Amino acid sequence: MTYHFTAIAKRTHLHAIGSGTHSPEHLRKFLADTHRKVLECRSDAVLLEVNFTGPSLDLGSLYSIIVDNSSDASLLKRIAYVDSNSQHLPERAEFAELAANKLGLNARVFRTIAEAERWLCGETWSGDAARRFPALSNLSPARWIEVPSENWRYSIALAALIAAPLRKLSILIA
Repeated sequence: MTYHFTAIAKRTHLHAIGSGTHSPEHLRKFLADTHRKVLECRSDAVLLEVNFTGPSLDLGSLYSIIVDNSSDASLLKRIAYVDSNSQHLPERAEFAELAANKLGLNARVFRTIAEAERWLCGETWSGDAARRFPALSNLSPARWIEVPSENWRYSIALAALIAAPLRKLSILIA
């Protein structure tokens, strides 16, 4: 299948869409085309929508592509990734997110375009708690966990990263 690239400049981010055969070459070309368009549009956030067909890439190829593109991607404040092919292994996307984060990139994998766009637009956490406690809305999603009050008496926001020490703990009374 032939590679195809589309870019849509939005107010808060660039939405890049790649389609074709799922191969390391097409993924590299997609990221290079996206980088060129990010520079052209002067965007600081990007939504990578991948519509590639074929089996998931192996971990070695994924890691190599991420490392090779990390310096270009470091210019971005947020990188959202959505794989539209349900046949691709979700563990590979999670691996890519973890590898990108370990390289200092603010990258997240999402199941839907709508979820990714909410994050890119600055909505850092969802639900009623975000409306009730706007002062805590600057916590990044990687640093909080919300427990619904119907399951617990309290909603809890935890400021913690897996690889970083606990920096802030806020308990929100629902």
